[in-house]
Amino acid sequence: MESRLATSSRIRHATTYADSDFPPNNNRILTKLELKIVFCLLVVLSFLSATTTLNTNPTMSKLVGVDFEVYGRVQGVFFRKYTQKRGIELDLKGWCMNTDNGTVVGRLEGSKSKVEEMKNWLRYTGSPQSAIDKVEFRNEQEISQPTFASFEIKK
Repeated sequence: MESRLATSSRIRHATTYADSDFPPNNNRILTKLELKIVFCLLVVLSFLSATTTLNTNPTMSKLVGVDFEVYGRVQGVFFRKYTQKRGIELDLKGWCMNTDNGTVVGRLEGSKSKVEEMKNWLRYTGSPQSAIDKVEFRNEQEISQPTFASFEIKK
């Protein structure tokens, strides 16, 4: 009698398996696995989408170079030292130096957004004791890579 029940049970499970294409009691596990796979794919696609968006932002990926000259009380007030410090903070490359006519000249190279930030710093901030009358920017152009390895003060 027990062997007949066991045979009957096996036939019933075999029929269920053939009808549903899944072994018995595994439907729930496969569904959870499928959900995990879908979730992982969504996370990966979201990350790739965000990365692509960041890399295609034109102001972030363009490198530019520009020459500058700052007029006013900019010598003897640590203007070059503060300019170098701010340039390094912004990950810019280039240089600055005093001129014989009392100005500070230099070159900025880096991402367009960081160069713009530095241009505003040169216009409106400078060193604490400086008095900026005007700033001229010349020869701004897109560059493929920086010419300088760091931001230096020239003597």
